[in-house]
Amino acid sequence: VIVQRTTNYQPRRAYYQGLIPVMPMWLAVTCLLLNICGSGLGTIVAAFSVFCCASFQQQGQQTCGVFISNFFIGLFQIALFFFLIGWIWAIIWGALFVSLSSQYYQASLYKHQAPVVQTTSTVTGY
Repeated sequence: VIVQRTTNYQPRRAYYQGLIPVMPMWLAVTCLLLNICGSGLGTIVAAFSVFCCASFQQQGQQTCGVFISNFFIGLFQIALFFFLIGWIWAIIWGALFVSLSSQYYQASLYKHQAPVVQTTSTVTGY
C-alpha cells in the first residue's frame, strides 16, 4: 500500500507587510543601504516611491495611506536612532524591502502567483 500526501504551504502575511511597498530590486537595495547609513532615510525614500514605481502586497491599500505610514515610520526610526532601536528597526525594515521585492519578482516569473511550497511524503506498508 502506498499512500501519497501532498501539502500546499503558503506563508501567512502579517498586517505590517501590507504597509511595505514592493519596489524594483535596485530601489529596494538602495533603501536598505540608506537605512543602514542613515536610520529612516531609506524608509522615507520608500514612502515617496509609492507614487511612482512601487506597488502594494495587500489589495485595498490606498496610496496615501501607505505613503503616510512609511513616512512616519521613517521619522520614528530617525527619532529613535540615538537609542539604537530606530537603527535596528530601520535595518530590519530595509531587509523587508529587499525580501518582499525578491518574493514579488520570483512570483511574477511564475505567472504572477504567490510563492507556494509543495511537500510530498510517501508511506509504504504491507
